[in-house]
Amino acid sequence: MPLAPNVLSVEEAGRVLGIGRTTAYAQARAWLATDGREGFPCRRVDRLIQVYRPALEQWLGFEITWPPPDPAEGEPPVPASVEDCAPPERSPRTHTRRARSRKTLDQPTLF
Repeated sequence: MPLAPNVLSVEEAGRVLGIGRTTAYAQARAWLATDGREGFPCRRVDRLIQVYRPALEQWLGFEITWPPPDPAEGEPPVPASVEDCAPPERSPRTHTRRARSRKTLDQPTLF
């Protein structure tokens, strides 16, 4: 398994920790605001917040596996056979389309 880069973005660190983007930024800001008493280790470099892999691994107590899993992608299902790859058959329609409403004479019209 490849090593993680030495400098991670807050979003990458959040994926490593299994938390969302908003929570990751909140934890990074908490670290900076409390001088390391809360949140996860990071540093501000100009407008960027960077997470250093060695500091994060020391804080976690174990090495980071890379690349972190992306929860949005998920695990793609592996088809058991070629038949599983075919699109499902469509069932015939059992209902008809609604008829458009007809205006009656007592309804006001704009023209």
